Amino acid sequence: MRAANRPRKAKAANPASTTQQLRAAWAHKPSPWPRPRQKHFSPAKTCPAFDTCYRGHVVPEHDWDGFIDTLRAPLPSTFSFVHTGCAAVHPSLVQARFEALVMSLEQVDGEARARPQTEAPVRVPPCGVLVATGTTVVLRLHLRGGRVRAFARVEAVAAPRRIRPLLWFPERRGWQLDAPRKELLALRFSFKDLHAFIETHV
Repeated sequence: MRAANRPRKAKAANPASTTQQLRAAWAHKPSPWPRPRQKHFSPAKTCPAFDTCYRGHVVPEHDWDGFIDTLRAPLPSTFSFVHTGCAAVHPSLVQARFEALVMSLEQVDGEARARPQTEAPVRVPPCGVLVATGTTVVLRLHLRGGRVRAFARVEAVAAPRRIRPLLWFPERRGWQLDAPRKELLALRFSFKDLHAFIETHV
């Protein structure tokens, strides 16, 4: 007699038939290679259709050059200090430390301006503070294995960069830096202190 609970052997799948099925399913589809080339963004930022539609019709001819220059300019970096529920990093405390840092970075005639140490809170003027301009040359020396290696880095700021409070933001806790985000990340030494503070508290 055959055992009533005798397990049945599982039928093994035929890998050849599975491969044939996949090949048959994809045979009628075109090959994805070579892929079509993607259109690259033009750094010139020009569009003849845009010029035809807006030039002389929406924007007067005498304002056209300034209008186009404004559209092509990169957006500034903006950020704000908000309450996170921790009393140790209350926005008012962070704001005070940040304004003191900004004023310590103020540049006059391309050099950092020396400010006397005072206990009174420092306020950044509404017009902002110049924090980066010109070219910065950084020379770093490394001593390893009895050898001294020198590394030089040159950072050029495209235009004078100012940082200013956004007056419409509640309690002046919103800020704008003229440098775009890409420049803020690229110029590691020119914006070193600002970048470190923003990365920690924002």
